[in-house]
Amino acid sequence: MDICEFLAIDKLHEESNKRAREVNKKDTIFQKNQNIIINETERVEWVARNARHIMDDLEEQFKRSTKLNSLDITFIFLATALQCARQYIFSNEKFRFIEASEGDNAVKKVFETARVPKKWQDILLAPVPYDAVAREYRDLESTGISAYTHRYRTLGHDPILGWVFGSLNILTDSLTKTNFMSYRVKGGKIQNNETLLPSTLFNEGIEQCQADNLNLPVAVMRQAVHFGTDYFTKHGLPVPFVATLNDSLAKDLTTRFNIDAYSITRGMGLSVLINMLVAIIHKLFYKPNEMNPSLYEVKTRKIILYSNVLASGSNVIYCAISKDLRKFDLGGLLVTLYRLFGDIKFIRQIKQEFIVSGLLEQIRGQELSLAEV
Repeated sequence: MDICEFLAIDKLHEESNKRAREVNKKDTIFQKNQNIIINETERVEWVARNARHIMDDLEEQFKRSTKLNSLDITFIFLATALQCARQYIFSNEKFRFIEASEGDNAVKKVFETARVPKKWQDILLAPVPYDAVAREYRDLESTGISAYTHRYRTLGHDPILGWVFGSLNILTDSLTKTNFMSYRVKGGKIQNNETLLPSTLFNEGIEQCQADNLNLPVAVMRQAVHFGTDYFTKHGLPVPFVATLNDSLAKDLTTRFNIDAYSITRGMGLSVLINMLVAIIHKLFYKPNEMNPSLYEVKTRKIILYSNVLASGSNVIYCAISKDLRKFDLGGLLVTLYRLFGDIKFIRQIKQEFIVSGLLEQIRGQELSLAEV
């Protein structure tokens, strides 16, 4: 074998060794990648097998994260105290006009200050027909309407139905009772010799609206003015819809316990205001680096919910023991019920998102670092 053949064979041997080393290197990388994939598959399989246990751990972690601390407990007591103070300082019978005339004078001052043109002032402040109590024909059957019963026996005084029937009565000079029976009103007296069908009343109302396009808005404004004069008075406006079901119940609620539209909306408004103030103040203590904002919102809602439940519960117990329903905070109770359903739904939703995102994070794991072959 000459030198040239020897060099050629040596070169082939080196190339063969080089290829072998490259194959071994690729095989090592492949085995490493395969092991990474196998380990990741086993990890995901373990997560799938223990999903229930992981979800339980995440639920426990959610409870610990949203658990109320001493500061939160202080907020609960503060909010509860404010709600309870509101219930008894602003009880149903307080802060009212004694007579309807006081409400009339207050509304008149508003219109005089606003310098409403005289003709509009006359229209808006003229007596409404469903305030009529005297009968034209006294020898006929009584209408059941009197100075003491007309607010809860006429639909014009219903805080919701009144916007329809009160405005319709103003347009047609009529009075509609809670049983939907209607009478004509002339000269401030009920024409009790005939009754009007609802269809007749609506047809006449449509005719009045068609006669002048200003009639309807004027009637609605007149209705609003009358609501304004009656709203804050001693006997107020009845609870919506109650009179159509039982006018005796509407009477007892209004005259004996002062549970009417004013006390309910006032209780709701003040309760919502206190809840807003507590939420705003509690969020001032939020530290972004310590907790997710959604989890802190859960704590805030827990504070408001617990305080509302405590305040409403104590109010119900007090009224049951004392039998003094004038202190019954129906408006606050409605807010509590609203928050009870709304906040529990919100907390459940945040909890579900927390658990699902945590489980997905467990399944996703860390990004695989596979080497290139």
